[in-house]
Amino acid sequence: MVGLGFKIALAPFHLWAPDVYQSAPTPAAAWIASGSKIAGVVLLLALLAPVSMPSAHGAIVPLLAAMAGVSMTVGNLGALRQINLKRLLAYSAIANAGYLLVAVLAFTEDGRAAAMFYAVVYAIATLGAFAVVAVLSDRLGREAEIDDFRGCWKTNPGLSLALLVFILSLAGIPPLAGFVGKFYLFFAAIQAKSEIGYWSEGLYWLVVLALGFSVVALYYYLKVLKAVFVSEETGPVGKDSIGWPSAAVILLLSVLTLALGIWPGPFIDFIRVCVPDWSA
Repeated sequence: MVGLGFKIALAPFHLWAPDVYQSAPTPAAAWIASGSKIAGVVLLLALLAPVSMPSAHGAIVPLLAAMAGVSMTVGNLGALRQINLKRLLAYSAIANAGYLLVAVLAFTEDGRAAAMFYAVVYAIATLGAFAVVAVLSDRLGREAEIDDFRGCWKTNPGLSLALLVFILSLAGIPPLAGFVGKFYLFFAAIQAKSEIGYWSEGLYWLVVLALGFSVVALYYYLKVLKAVFVSEETGPVGKDSIGWPSAAVILLLSVLTLALGIWPGPFIDFIRVCVPDWSA
């Protein structure tokens, strides 16, 4: 659990994430935030699948619940004071790791599918956000801060619109994929009470906490969008051409984020088939 806590950036094993996200080259940070997190979630689900005895539940559930609550608290409150965009995304990753644990705690097929779906849609939105940041900030010669993107919609309207899609998905705003992912994992956690006896009503506080911090997250996500779309003053990121490979990747990720929010059914069914019932 300690190793997976580091892998997924769960509190209290999260301390590496902000510095690594900020200081690493943007492509490396994007990979750590997306593909690496999906792999960690798969391994976490496989590791916890044999936990079926009530005595095991009594030992592991309080630990996972505490890690989920601390991760959501540290991630969302830590992100509020960030001025560096990549560091803000790092604290967002810590918070989203806590959301993932809410679904994992269900220990049901729906919970496993919800955790995988959320991990994938989170990875897509995060990868897209890092791609936009990489394109816009390469010419700065330093780490990009939120204020560097002031008035970016005037000089880079297409990239600004893509960043809007990715940020709103991370915030869980409909009709984007992030909203469906959060709804699915919260629903799976609540429904688990009727299937598994150990799921006491006392653990509903995790769902309530996650919903509350989802509102808090809107503040720091909207702080980024305010700089991009509302600020009249233009930051140091000017107008520049973008190569077709970067444009194609960003467009594909934007379409996936929108499509999985509007029509998530086929992909959720695909995950249900592909994610085995390891506890069987």
